[in-house]
Amino acid sequence: MENPSYIALSRQLVLSRQLDIIANNLANVNTASYKREDLAFVEYLAKPDSAGNPTFVRSDGKSSLVQDLGMVRDTRQGPMTQTDAPMDLAIQGDGYFVVDTPEGPRYTRLGRFQVDANSQLVTSDGYAVQGTGGAIVVPPDDGDVKIARDGTISTIGGEIGRVQLVRFADESTLKHVGSGLYVAESAAEPAPDSEVIQGMVEESNVQPIIELTEMIAVLRNFQAAQKMIDTQDEMQRRVINTVVASS
Repeated sequence: MENPSYIALSRQLVLSRQLDIIANNLANVNTASYKREDLAFVEYLAKPDSAGNPTFVRSDGKSSLVQDLGMVRDTRQGPMTQTDAPMDLAIQGDGYFVVDTPEGPRYTRLGRFQVDANSQLVTSDGYAVQGTGGAIVVPPDDGDVKIARDGTISTIGGEIGRVQLVRFADESTLKHVGSGLYVAESAAEPAPDSEVIQGMVEESNVQPIIELTEMIAVLRNFQAAQKMIDTQDEMQRRVINTVVASS
C-alpha cells in the first residue's frame, strides 16, 4: 500500500472513532447531567514527494496523517428541568456533588436523590450523598425538607446538614465510571461560587441538531477518503496491467 492509501486509511480510522462518539452522544441526549464528548486528534503534515504522488485532499498541497489521542468532555452546563421533587437537586456553576461508594469517593452532577430506609440521602444506586459533615441523615416525619442555594438542608426541626460541593481546577482529569459518576485524578477543592437548586435536574448538554450535522460531515469525509483509496487502487491496477502487457 502506497503512502496516499495510508493517509486515507488513517483518516478513516479517526472518522470511524468519531462516528462512534457522535452516536453515543445522541444515545444520551435524554440522560440527565450527561456531558457531550468529542474526539481529540493530531494531524501530521508532510509535503508531497518529488514524484508528485497524490496526497490527501488539502488546499495547501500537503499530506495529512491523522491520529486520535482520546476523548475530550464538554463540561458546559446543561439546561435545567423543573421537577418539584424535594430531593432533586441541580448545580448552578462548575461544582460536583460528593458521593461515598465502596470504591471510594465519586463525584457527580446527577442530583436525582432519595432518602433510603436508614433515612440517609442517597443516589439511585444507594450511595450516600456527602454533606460537609459526612453522610446526610433526614429525620423521618420531620416535615418538608428545604434546601437553600448554599446547600443548607432544613426541616421544621432546624438545620440538619449542608450538601458538600467541590470543584476541580482541571475537569478533564475526571474519568467517567458510569451512572453519572466520575473518579478524580486530581484533588478536589471547595466550590464557593456554585449553588444548589432544589426541585430541578440538570439535563444533558447534547444538542441533537449539532450532532446530526456533524455526523453527516463525518460520513462525507469518510466517503471522500474511501474514494481516494479506490482511485489509488485503480492507478496501481492500471500500472500492473500495463507492465504485464508489455512484458
